[in-house]
Parts: sequence; structure tokens; C-alpha cells
Amino acid sequence: GRIRTYEPNVVFQNSQKYDLSNGFGYVTSAFNVKDTAAWNKTIVMEAEYGSSFGMNLANFSAAIQSGAGMSAPVSNKYYLALTDVSVNGLTKPSVTFPIPYTLSTKYNIYCVFIPRKELDPTDLRPSKVRFYVNYLNSAGNSVIGYVDSKNTIQSGSSALATFTTDPNAIQKMLVAKNVVLPYSNVTFNGLTTAENLAKIKFSLKVEINSGKTDATFSRSPMIDCIILEPVIE
Repeated sequence: GRIRTYEPNVVFQNSQKYDLSNGFGYVTSAFNVKDTAAWNKTIVMEAEYGSSFGMNLANFSAAIQSGAGMSAPVSNKYYLALTDVSVNGLTKPSVTFPIPYTLSTKYNIYCVFIPRKELDPTDLRPSKVRFYVNYLNSAGNSVIGYVDSKNTIQSGSSALATFTTDPNAIQKMLVAKNVVLPYSNVTFNGLTTAENLAKIKFSLKVEINSGKTDATFSRSPMIDCIILEPVIE
């Protein structure tokens, strides 16, 4: 099970106890609390807050909608409804979410989609989507990762896989697993909003991969949030 920081017997096990003038001291060679119980927490980027962090829309318009009355709880009670506004039928609308506060660790990445039937019970169309991850590699250079069919990140665009959303239920879709980020991604006090946004070096791009003439699929997905869960090892 998960180690809780309020279990002192776990925290101090295998340590050497010393008497001090004002109490006791414990010396240990290992920190017995898992990082996910302390500093390495799950990151949730609410899609409806995307514009505050520099969200980029390409051939989409966006509206923040209430999740009240839906069949399952919606994170933070709101979601982002995207609408295809492209003119060219071959255009692939996309939305890119910059995500701050990522750490130099390993994550599983998820995108939570809301089915269109939550707005219109007769709309049972799923969406076809592709994912791109932008991050700093071990050399400190910004690179694009292409998500393949095995939910791993590849360096070539030919690896891109298409995923189909669930048209019947709110879906926590796995984007990529065991993604190692070499650098932390923080913002700082005292900087302007623009300066802080410029420091966000991690982002997830969601792209539609169906044509306008294909009535089987919707080109207007609804996104609740992006989730980065630290991998417990």
C-alpha cells in the first residue's frame, strides 16, 4: 500500500537513534517515504484553464461548459467543449495544452474525454485523435514526441497512432506510459504572466484525425482534463 507520512514507525525504521539536549535525533541512509506520498504528486491540468497557461487552438473554437447533471463527476465541475471551425475538409484541428509544474520524473499521461451524448443523447459519434508531446530532452533541447499505438513516445512522425474515444462514457484515455522527463518545469514568483508562460517547456497536443466528410466521427471533442500520474517504482 501507499506509505503515509504520518506513520512514524515506517519513516524511522532502520535508523539510528541519538539522545540530544532537546530531544532525539535519527540518522538514516534512506528516506523511507515514497516520493509520491511527499513531493511527487499527480498533476491535473483542467482543460477549462488552458487559456491561462497559453493554450493554442488550431481550427477549433472553445467554450467552457458546466458538467452539472452529467452521468459521472467532471473534474472541477467544468470542461472544455471544442468546435471544429476549419474550412478545408482535410485540415486537422488541434489543441495544445502547456502544462507547468512537471518534475524530473516518470509519468503516465492521460486525457479525459467527455462523450458528445452528454449534450445530445442522439449523438453517438466518437472522435479519432492523435497525440504529440513536447518536452526538453536530456540535452536540454525542445523536442516533439509522437505517441505510437503502444502508448510510447517515438521520435518520428511515422509512428503516430490514432485513438478512438468512447462515445458512451467519460473516458480517462491513456496517452503515453512511462514518460521520463529529464528536466523539471517550474514557474517563479516575481515574473510576469508572459515570462512564466515562456518557461513552460512541456505540452500535450491533441489532434483530430478524421475528415469533414466522414460523418461517423465527430471533429468537435470535449475534454475534461489532462492528468500526469507519477509512476511508482
